[in-house]
Amino acid sequence: MIEVSDLAYAYGPQHPKLFRSLNYRFDASQVHVIRGPNGVGKSTLLRILATLVRPTDGEVKFNGESSAKAIAGHVRNRIAFSAGAPLGFYPRLNAYDNLTFFASIKGISLSPDQIDELGERVGLGLAALAKKFHEYSLGMRQRLHLARLLLPTNDFFLVDEITNGLDVDGVELCRRLLTEELVGKTRILVSHDAHFVKSLDPKILELKLS
Repeated sequence: MIEVSDLAYAYGPQHPKLFRSLNYRFDASQVHVIRGPNGVGKSTLLRILATLVRPTDGEVKFNGESSAKAIAGHVRNRIAFSAGAPLGFYPRLNAYDNLTFFASIKGISLSPDQIDELGERVGLGLAALAKKFHEYSLGMRQRLHLARLLLPTNDFFLVDEITNGLDVDGVELCRRLLTEELVGKTRILVSHDAHFVKSLDPKILELKLS
């Protein structure tokens, strides 16, 4: 569970706040979707929740602990954040090397067999896993992002435009992951795909322009 209290963010002292006095509880009972017009701060809020950006005001708590205390307790290793394709991985490394590296940052040692299993779960076969990231199509890149989300220590899933570049089967995979496989985890996303969002039956946090 992630809870925000009196949260506000501005790019600088001379800039208006994207959102102010935001109070919301992202519990693990259902999927949460952050929605609102362009420029309202949806992706920025997602990055604040991922501890990548510090809020201007307010507090973020993870399972009741302040973000500073939670980060000191290695909660960051349990956050799965994805801004989605086309970037996010080292272009000249293949999927095995990329996933091995990003898992090691979280203190995880992945065997090739475990990476094969992750690839199978997201629709990347052995030949695809052996390719370098810069050789991937947009859809393949997005599937590799899904594999990275599924690293075993992750408890908080924060994703931005998770269906970007995916075919129908890939979108269905995302739906199944979020609504079936990751039940009981904190799941928060930003998506402009209205049909996909509806399929999740989510709780909506609507951000409005100041």
